[in-house]
Amino acid sequence: LDGFTSSNGVSSHYQSFANGAIEYHTNGSRAAQAFAVINPLYDKWRLLGFTTNNPLGYPIEDLSSQSTSCYGTTLKYQTFELGALSHHRNGPYNNQVFETHGPIYAKWGLKGYAACPLGLPISDVKNAPTSGAMGSTGLVVDFEGQSDQHRGHIYLKSGAGVAFETHGAIDHVYNQMGGPASWLGYPISDEYVAPTGYARSDFEAGYITTTNGVNYQAFSNAKPNVTPYQPAGWSDKIVISTTTG
Repeated sequence: LDGFTSSNGVSSHYQSFANGAIEYHTNGSRAAQAFAVINPLYDKWRLLGFTTNNPLGYPIEDLSSQSTSCYGTTLKYQTFELGALSHHRNGPYNNQVFETHGPIYAKWGLKGYAACPLGLPISDVKNAPTSGAMGSTGLVVDFEGQSDQHRGHIYLKSGAGVAFETHGAIDHVYNQMGGPASWLGYPISDEYVAPTGYARSDFEAGYITTTNGVNYQAFSNAKPNVTPYQPAGWSDKIVISTTTG
């Protein structure tokens, strides 16, 4: 049977089976190659729609062998033209499959995929809140991180070609404030080591860092001499451990 045409212009023939399908590329860089997609990954891929709008496109590898994320979750994954499906095989998201694609997937790869600090995705690509700083919209994927209080996220602001990540103590403070919906808005950098020697992440209207290695707080670009800047309606003082892992 003839399949759909991906957004990359790749077409396929396919054969359906009780537990998935085999996709045979009829053109492109993998023409005449075939790849199997099996459940539960196949069901997830199917739900994304067999149309040009499928955010993943076609599989370009078979299912991986089993491996383990840096937080101890066993997994298998499958790579597609534009992203990947990740299958949790134990833990709180056991037997769930999540998709990542586009610049968010590219950033996850730069951070080491299931390695620290992000680990595995625990959501699909989804709409993120509107920026409280600039009115920007965007997308986000949630990642397992170190714990419930130290998750990770990758955000992609609409119109941007590059996504940015937050994790650890900085991510915790940011999400306690409301994430992109806060006065900080969307991240505009990954976490990095500032000249102070401490971790820092920059946002549309400010940044999060620590002045003592313990208290990670938000600072406003508009009021650089206020330590920390706490706008009306936000009075949280969050004490986080010195590690941001």
